[in-house]
Amino acid sequence: MEYHQPTGLLCHPYTEQINLGHHSFVINYVDRLDNSALEFPHYHTKFYEIYYIEQGPVLYDLDDQRITLNTGDLLLLNKGTKHCSLYTPQIPKRYFVMVFDIKNSAAAGSSSDPATESEDRLLSEFEEFMQDRPYALTRDRFNTGGCIEKLQTEVLAKEFGWEFIARSHYTNFIILTMRNFLSKPSQDKNLRWNNLPIAITKYLHANYYNAISIQDVADYFHITPRHVTRVFKDYFGSSLSKTLTLYRLNYAKNYLIDTDYSLEQIAEEIGLSSASSLSKLFKEVEGMSITEYRRKIADYKEQQAQE
Repeated sequence: MEYHQPTGLLCHPYTEQINLGHHSFVINYVDRLDNSALEFPHYHTKFYEIYYIEQGPVLYDLDDQRITLNTGDLLLLNKGTKHCSLYTPQIPKRYFVMVFDIKNSAAAGSSSDPATESEDRLLSEFEEFMQDRPYALTRDRFNTGGCIEKLQTEVLAKEFGWEFIARSHYTNFIILTMRNFLSKPSQDKNLRWNNLPIAITKYLHANYYNAISIQDVADYFHITPRHVTRVFKDYFGSSLSKTLTLYRLNYAKNYLIDTDYSLEQIAEEIGLSSASSLSKLFKEVEGMSITEYRRKIADYKEQQAQE
């Protein structure tokens, strides 16, 4: 039996330049590899390299360390970083590779068009991000891998204009890779004045069992504690701390109804410091003790069973 690495369907053994505004993407190599791929330790002095893991795990040696990448991981290598994926034919794997660079065009700086100004800023931000990093690693949050299937479809079918569409998929893949590393949580989509208070309540529901502070909420939404307090009060007419207490006490009712947990256990489950705190707050809010509440629930269940 002969063992060999098949030529990838997306193998791109020549350089292609994709012109943007003030810059161009220089695509040096593109391939889709599997566990039959053999790599040797190497580095690229003039190019960045992207590895997208479609099926893992994939083991890599990077300079003097070994890392494991899993499905959906994106590895971005800086120029000059020595690397090699380990040959593990017994482990199924599939990954996409792109080697590229960013070049300034001769027309750089000759236009004040907003699109090219945005391009200058974003690509400058990328180069600054990579300046002192041998590599960067993250999870794919923007379906970057979706470009791979679309690219393969175009390359295999070779329908009219496929070369132009393939270039757009190259560009999309690079930009989405950058987005994964550089984008910050948007404060436009779910943090507008009308939606932020709702988003905060969702956060409280998801985290009520933790020791949540207003600072924690502010940090999560990348705003100030004062802003959290103000918008929540203006929208709901109630304080965030009081709302959180109500959530916790209502969730406590589930434990009182469905379990035989002690008050200490329930307090821990809902994020309160002690059983006494739970008892005191429950009495203040519900107007009855936990013992009275449990008796009321028991009477209700008995009545339901008799009907």
